[in-house]
Amino acid sequence: MTSAPETLSGDRVRLRRWRDEDRAPFAAMNADPRVMEFFPSTLERTESDALADRIEAHFGRHGFGLWAVEVPGVAPFVGFTGLSVPHFDAAFMPCVEIGWRLAVDHWSKGYATEAARLALGYGFEALHYQLEGPHSVVSSWGGMAPPKDLNMVKPIERVLRSGLFGPWDKPDIDGLDPLPEGLNPARAKAWGEDSFVFFPNFMLLVWEPGWYLTYNYWPTSYNTHTFEGNLYFVPPKNATERLRQELAAVTFKEYALQDGNTLEATQRSIESRAVTAFPLNDQEVLLRHLHKTARDRVAEHQARQGETPVQISAAS
Repeated sequence: MTSAPETLSGDRVRLRRWRDEDRAPFAAMNADPRVMEFFPSTLERTESDALADRIEAHFGRHGFGLWAVEVPGVAPFVGFTGLSVPHFDAAFMPCVEIGWRLAVDHWSKGYATEAARLALGYGFEALHYQLEGPHSVVSSWGGMAPPKDLNMVKPIERVLRSGLFGPWDKPDIDGLDPLPEGLNPARAKAWGEDSFVFFPNFMLLVWEPGWYLTYNYWPTSYNTHTFEGNLYFVPPKNATERLRQELAAVTFKEYALQDGNTLEATQRSIESRAVTAFPLNDQEVLLRHLHKTARDRVAEHQARQGETPVQISAAS
């Protein structure tokens, strides 16, 4: 378990570990009926201090928690925002949620949104996430070329300087340095690729070496679909560049078939009811977001039709 950072800083807010002097304004906030409107009751000072103790203990157990929020130049403590492991029964449990509570004087200024994004960024391991609305994007360092350890790739990949992540040498064209706005939003030096998911069935992957691929998923029945992948390269100038692109294409096909086998096995396991749920880890956050978006759309449709919403787990 890694330890949470002492601070996470944004443009206006700073998330930090708690201090003794935070307890008095925290108690005043918890005694405010406006702040606690949707809670069972306001908190007495002893109850507020006990909550602060539980927050601090959470950091010890999990390595992350609800940070104290300060706004430099405005207030040394405005509330809390961070990551918490809830304890209640639900189809999506266990999970990690983002929690926040701010004093009334600091509402409607965007502090909670900025602080929540800082916590979200820390909670995942990629360079950048955008999971708002039906579409989503993850930016990561995966796919950098050439690989740091050449012993990890096949001999033909070393000879042709190409492989699963495409040709290692960038094409000599305009537009790759600097990158267009929207790619590598973190502006990370170690950027490898951006994955965009457009609801409901289209995906675009842009790779650092200067090429991209698309996925389309076409449902054909309740338990089958057609998977379509297309790779796009700058037109080759010679036979060597063409071979590099062909190697990338056949390597992609090999891995796609492996993924297809995994999908078939997952579908059969769930359909047989031998397995009732299939957990998705944080690296699969785009898939989790896609499932949530689909569930929300179904629930909205059922609400309009006056039907009882169907409970579907996040991984089924």
